[in-house]
Amino acid sequence: MNSLVVASTRLDQYERLFQDKVLMETLLHRVAPDVRQRVERYRRPLPALQTLFGRLLLDAVLFWRGFRLTSSDLVLSENGKPYFVEGPSVSVAHSGEFVLCALVHQGAVGLDVEEKRFIAPDTLSAVWTEEERRELRQGSDTSTVLSRWTAKECLVKMTGEGFRFPLNRIDPGLLSVLNQFDCAALLQLQLEGNALASIATTFCVRRIEQVRFSVQQLLEFEGDFSRFKK
Repeated sequence: MNSLVVASTRLDQYERLFQDKVLMETLLHRVAPDVRQRVERYRRPLPALQTLFGRLLLDAVLFWRGFRLTSSDLVLSENGKPYFVEGPSVSVAHSGEFVLCALVHQGAVGLDVEEKRFIAPDTLSAVWTEEERRELRQGSDTSTVLSRWTAKECLVKMTGEGFRFPLNRIDPGLLSVLNQFDCAALLQLQLEGNALASIATTFCVRRIEQVRFSVQQLLEFEGDFSRFKK
């Protein structure tokens, strides 16, 4: 069965991690040179560790699922979407302290996550259709805004078009979305610690496997996942 795997970690105490130069150097040796360069360009701890642990999390998931691949095997499509020439479809996302990875053996997958916080709908005016603007002006809560925003972003990540596809052209109706994007499933997960994740796939999801990795487990990764909590 082509199940959906969703893995997560949370970057608690990220400033302490970032300040440990010996540890950071060790971790940077575990990722591809281009990822290392991206991480080193960041001056602030959180975006640097989001990028770094996105790849470390992906490596852990690949090993856990039995793939003889690492994040260093990723290549970029013409639109900039990372993919494996031969292997599963994956998508990585992060927001605040949350870092997530989605993996499917067949088909395509797109993932987006947002930490729950107040966002005025007007600050995302480029995201909404005219219908959504009218609706949101009449009143909306944080969950509604984040639900619609992450759903749109995971869809364009699934197709590989990214922000080349205007989000305000995505009809909010579920049936319209499924037809417009050849999408078979659009799922949302509430994460412990107050975050929302949206996942789009091109296959019908009958089984979702969720696994949570602690930062310490990723730091000590030596190929033993027997203690991981599913």
